Amino acid sequence: MFTIEVEKDIALALTVPYMAEEIFELAMKNKEYLLEWMGWIEDTNDVQDTKNFIDYALKGFANGELLVCSILYKGKIVGAIDLHRMSQTNKKASIGYWLDYEHYGKGIVNKTLLALCKYAFENLQLNKLIILCDKENIKSINVAKRAGFKEEALLRQEMLVNGELRDFYRYALLKEDFKNNHA
Repeated sequence: MFTIEVEKDIALALTVPYMAEEIFELAMKNKEYLLEWMGWIEDTNDVQDTKNFIDYALKGFANGELLVCSILYKGKIVGAIDLHRMSQTNKKASIGYWLDYEHYGKGIVNKTLLALCKYAFENLQLNKLIILCDKENIKSINVAKRAGFKEEALLRQEMLVNGELRDFYRYALLKEDFKNNHA
């Protein structure tokens, strides 16, 4: 199975069908918090929804368009991080992530984000990675900034979240900047 060792207790693993129940339970545990920032959680009502997403993600992986990884901490799934909207033509992708609230403050998202960036730049030969952060999601904005992403734009009324069109910041990281700061 595809995995990226981040450090002793942290790894990324390709999300596969046998993980569906554990991911669903974790998402439901975090649903109230995730609802504030992520519209997809509204459509996650049972394990089958999670299985359907994993099937979709694996098809995207096979086509080189999507890479959804589960974040493992001490062997247990504690969140997810992904590359989506991957384009080899334009050498770029977007990144999304979420983490179980009980694991905040351990640097897990920052460490997994840096590992995924390294993989994207070195193995997938991408040149630009993008993170969209809700204008009010200070924690996510800080994750992007700590990893070296630079603000490119404020996208007004960019996404519908909980029935409300929300403003998002667009942050980007170029391969050359990553190499210069994380060599």
